Parts: sequence; C-alpha cells; structure tokens
Amino acid sequence: MKTIVCELCEGTSFTKQGDMYVCNSCGAQVTVEDAKKMMREVEGDAVANTSKSTSDFDKYILLARRASEANNDGDAAKYYGLAQTENPDDWESAFYSVYHTAKQTNIAGIASAAALVANAINPTVALIEKYSKEDQLLASTKLATACVNISTMLLTASINHYNDIDSSIRSKYTDELKNRATCSRTIMVNLAMTLENAFGNDSAFDFVIGTCYKTAIVMIENSGSAFDEKVTEDDLFKVAKYDLEFATPRLQKKVNSIDAQIKTLEKTTTNSSCLGFFCLVVGIAFYVCGILIRYSGLYFRICGVIFAIIGLLNFIPFKKSKKALERDQAKIEELAVRKEEILDIIGE
Repeated sequence: MKTIVCELCEGTSFTKQGDMYVCNSCGAQVTVEDAKKMMREVEGDAVANTSKSTSDFDKYILLARRASEANNDGDAAKYYGLAQTENPDDWESAFYSVYHTAKQTNIAGIASAAALVANAINPTVALIEKYSKEDQLLASTKLATACVNISTMLLTASINHYNDIDSSIRSKYTDELKNRATCSRTIMVNLAMTLENAFGNDSAFDFVIGTCYKTAIVMIENSGSAFDEKVTEDDLFKVAKYDLEFATPRLQKKVNSIDAQIKTLEKTTTNSSCLGFFCLVVGIAFYVCGILIRYSGLYFRICGVIFAIIGLLNFIPFKKSKKALERDQAKIEELAVRKEEILDIIGE
C-alpha cells in the first residue's frame, strides 16, 4: 500500500495540523502538495526500496529549500544548519543558515543581524572558490541576490520604524537609525570587495560585482538622512569598472561640482555676503522695533543702524591675502587633478 514517507527520517506516521502534515518522528512539516509527492509503497512497517537511498545531507537540503520557498525562516535556518553539519564545505548551507537566522530579527536586532550576514560573506566566498568556474558564477549570483534582498529589507525596516516614531521625539533616535542603516549597507560593501578580490580578474563576474557596488550606492542615494556618508568619487570609480553607464551621469555631477568650486576659488576678492545679509536683516528688525517702542526706542534704532552698516560692509569685496591666494591655488590644482581623473574614466 502507499503512504506518506518522511524524506528526512523515513518515518511513516504523520499528523495533519491545519494545512500541513507533521512527521511524528522528526517534526518535519510538509504541505498537502508535497505530501502527495512523498507517497511511497510500503510493505507492513517497512518502506519499499523503490528508489536509491538519499544521504542525510540531501534530505536536509531538500527540507531547507522547501522551508525557504515557503518563507519559513525558522525551519530553513534549522535544516540548513543540519545540512552544514553533514557537509561543512557546502556554501549554500553555510550561508543560508545564517541568512534565515538573520531574517527572523526584530527592529532592535537589525544591526546585529546585518553584522551576522556581513561576517558570513568572507568564509562563504572562500567555500565558493573551491567549486568549478561555472558553479562559482552561479553560486556568486545567488549569494549576491540574497544579500541584496536582506540588506534592502533591513534598511527599509529601519527607515520605516524611524518614520513611525512621533515627530516630537524622532530626533532622539537618529543615531540609532544611522547605525542600523550603515550596518545594512556593510553587507553589500563587504560582498562587493570580497567577490572582487576573489573573481575580479574574470569578466564573467562583472555583472555580479557591479550589482553589489551599485546597490551600496543606491542605498545611500535613496535613503535621505539615514546615512552620514555621501557617495564619493572613489565609490563611483569602483562601480565604473563594471558598469560605466551607471557611473557616468553621477561622475559628471562631480565634475560640475568641481568646476563650481574652482570658479569660486579663482576669485581674487572675497566678501561675507551671508553674514552681511544676516546683519542687514537684524538691523532692520531692530530699527522697526525702535520705531514701535515708545520708550527706549532710540537705543533700538541706534543698534539697528549699526547692524545695518556692518551688514553693508560685508557686501564690499576685499582682496584676498597672499597666503589665502596661495592656499586657493593649491586647492585649485588638487581639484583639477581630480577632475582629470574623472574625465579619463568617463572618456571626455
């Protein structure tokens, strides 16, 4: 007769709980659809030998993948962990046991979960390096996809939680947000550098490595004040090696910014127009108050006139000192070199 046979322990006793069948021997849970696939011929209490035996590793991996597809992170982490004990050189079980553990975190544990994944990258890539080239590329692609998913998930959760905090006290949690955001982004930065060190000389890996660098950049660009750091020329230089089309418009903005800085530095005179405007506004305010106040109004008007004069004086351009001119020239030369480096990369 046919009955359900557990692929993990080969037990034949199951209990139906809701929409799932639970093995009474090992606790494995399967859907009704999977249970149908697990129906096998048995003779008495013995399972008929209708297929070749499966190793414990293969059983654990099968259960882990099913749990992962069902978004059952608890079981996925458990079975991947068991698979890893059977085959410590398997990159999939080594990484995904950590990945699914990290996915179960709460808001308070986001930084720790991100660090857990980031720290698993180096040993995982070291295992991938032992595979054939074709398998290396496939494994690296899967690893990158998983890291993009979890880093984005952790960052989004951090930002959403921060935005849900009452605006009157939200600023107290800004540092907490930035720490979680930085930890989430570290996953992609670590993966990009690790894959580059391992496979950067093979153009077949360009897309995977480039995706990691691009994700790390986009995370900053799309996250408002979640990050203190900005996207630098060095960040764009790294990604330009793998995706010049992505890097070019961003590098062109850097060139435009450098041109604006050089134009400002080339001026031989200077003034404090911002300070002047501020003093002028304060002076007008004092003078108006002096008019409105009947007693002691003269003092306010005098203060208003003084501030107004100071403000106007700050609009007058003064020639820079020799030391200031030399300092500006050195900065101009530094910026010009940086601009040339950028233009060499974008081909202009």
